[in-house]
Amino acid sequence: MASTEDIVLTYLLDQNRPYSMNDILQNLRQAVGKAALLRDLNALVESDLIIEKTYGKQKIYYANQEKLADATPEQLAEMEIQCINQESLYKEKQQETLELQARIKVLQKQFSTKECLDRTEALLRENEQLQRKIQKLQINGAENNNQQHRLQLEESRRRGVMELQRRRKIAENIINRVLDSGYPETMKELTEELGLEIDSPAKFS
Repeated sequence: MASTEDIVLTYLLDQNRPYSMNDILQNLRQAVGKAALLRDLNALVESDLIIEKTYGKQKIYYANQEKLADATPEQLAEMEIQCINQESLYKEKQQETLELQARIKVLQKQFSTKECLDRTEALLRENEQLQRKIQKLQINGAENNNQQHRLQLEESRRRGVMELQRRRKIAENIINRVLDSGYPETMKELTEELGLEIDSPAKFS
């Protein structure tokens, strides 16, 4: 069974990149305890198998590049392929990030759920107000139409009364001429004999 020191060294050699102690502890998924990891890191540094660098209050550990064996042409070719694949993956993720950022900007310009609900309620209230206005206009329109119709009827009646009065006057003048010419009967008897009906002026008011 490999020792914890071998586990730590193998991990740093395989990854070949700098890590903090906490990063190594988390990435090894508790295969090595914290106290054992600190002990192993110090031992590997003393053995010159890994390098320790201090940045502020944090220490970074990585494999000693001088201790690494030279890569074979096959390994270099494989690493080249891996680099190309990683670069392609990076560009793909970068494009996805740009698309997500653009979508976020669009969503930020849109209404939130609460704003949509508030806006919907406001529109419903406005719709109810408009419906009431339309109903009021329809009622007023009907009243206006009735009033207009009434005015038209009154105008027709007025013209009719004026025409009847004019004709009544003409008829009376004719009857008076007949009576003045020596007709022996009264106007009432004459109109009854002729089959005429002379309305009283009150009917035309």
